[in-house]
Amino acid sequence: MPFDTVDRIMSSIKRQWNVMESFLYYPTKLPEFSDFLNNYRGVPKASANFTTKKHELAESTALGVMNFFINIFSLEGLADLDCKNIEITLCEIEKNVNLALYYWFGLNDRNYQFRTWIHFFGLEGLSCVFLTKDKQDYSVTLLANGICFGAPTDLLLPKITPVSKIFISDVQQEADIFTRLREMQREICLFVDEWEYQNSILAVEYGQSLKLIQQDKTNFVQESHKKLLVKLDIHRNYLACFCLESLCDFQEWVHGICKNNLNNDLIAEVDALCALMLSALQKFFLPASISRLVYRKEVVLLFRRFIQARLDYCPEDYSAQLVLQALKSAQGEDFNSNLLHILKSKPFEWKLCFDPSPAIKAFCWAYGRKHHVLLSTLMGLCFFKKCYSNKIEDFQLSDIVSTYQTQNAFMNHLRIDELPENPIHISESECQNLTTSFLNYLSTHIKPSKQNEECVDIIKHYLDLL
Repeated sequence: MPFDTVDRIMSSIKRQWNVMESFLYYPTKLPEFSDFLNNYRGVPKASANFTTKKHELAESTALGVMNFFINIFSLEGLADLDCKNIEITLCEIEKNVNLALYYWFGLNDRNYQFRTWIHFFGLEGLSCVFLTKDKQDYSVTLLANGICFGAPTDLLLPKITPVSKIFISDVQQEADIFTRLREMQREICLFVDEWEYQNSILAVEYGQSLKLIQQDKTNFVQESHKKLLVKLDIHRNYLACFCLESLCDFQEWVHGICKNNLNNDLIAEVDALCALMLSALQKFFLPASISRLVYRKEVVLLFRRFIQARLDYCPEDYSAQLVLQALKSAQGEDFNSNLLHILKSKPFEWKLCFDPSPAIKAFCWAYGRKHHVLLSTLMGLCFFKKCYSNKIEDFQLSDIVSTYQTQNAFMNHLRIDELPENPIHISESECQNLTTSFLNYLSTHIKPSKQNEECVDIIKHYLDLL
């Protein structure tokens, strides 16, 4: 069985991890590493003085890390498995090793990570074939984001075990639940930190490429820029999957423990955890709602899984209901009239737990104009209804307008008139009631200003499309 081999290999790796770490500390043997670490911001820089000693150390440490795993694979009988089981085993090892590297940092400095080691020695993409079976090569490849084991054609981004797998377990004691909730809160903060860090790295690469393409119009530079855009797309989808898998597990776990009678302290910790998850979720929507990133199918499925778990936990969260409909529309499903309950509901009968506009913007490229106008209108209506007798804030009105207009911003990716218009199960009278209610709010709950009048005119234009 391949999982017996996985267990043996992982046990060997754990026992000898100090050997692996010794190779990762090789940069400290060079005096220039201190300055490199102080100035390192996650982006590789060309070294003007790659000395003989540094070159020798780079070669020695790279071979040391590769041979560390190759020797363990050999001793634990990986080559005795058939090709299918070799691939299964290497996949599991890769995910577990990269989770360990995700947490690893040296010298008590979080800036000294695995990627720091890779960039200091210039080891990105270095690969070594360690096994050939049935004409299939299997290799170890070093990348800034981790280590890949397997067929070279599969090497794109390292696979990694979701962080949640460490923390999700059946705990019964209140003290254990409290500890687990705090651990999850910490991990979500680390997700956001990693998300910001990695996106800042990508932004620097994009900025450098954009500057170059403005100065040099040659075909080579143009093609290099296109390849970078593909890289950004793949990397952000990869990072979103990694973060969302754990958020889904955390939200489902929270729903499970809340079936028990929790004391007030635990309820407060659950609320804090849920608030952190929603805050993180907004971060993950931003590349799509601002940078026009078209998230891939697997990411859309994970967003939907999280929102469904959120609604299982808090069914009165209307913002989550709106986002779920946006995700359903993005997957080609019908628009359901259930959302129209807000027309008759009182503001205290439902919750607006987070701003749904980034999510609506993030997936508007996948469904037709009328779906988008309906979602934007319902979002605007819930903003107004939560204001009670007060006038809506100017930034909220601008947010509503920008949500209506977002589909136009995706024109580089699509033609809006060619988007599929999936069925909408809303009668003409219901649609008229929605429009009338929204227009009433626009006439009574807007602060007078020229800019707001322009915003109202834009909204009225979109309402005419219903």
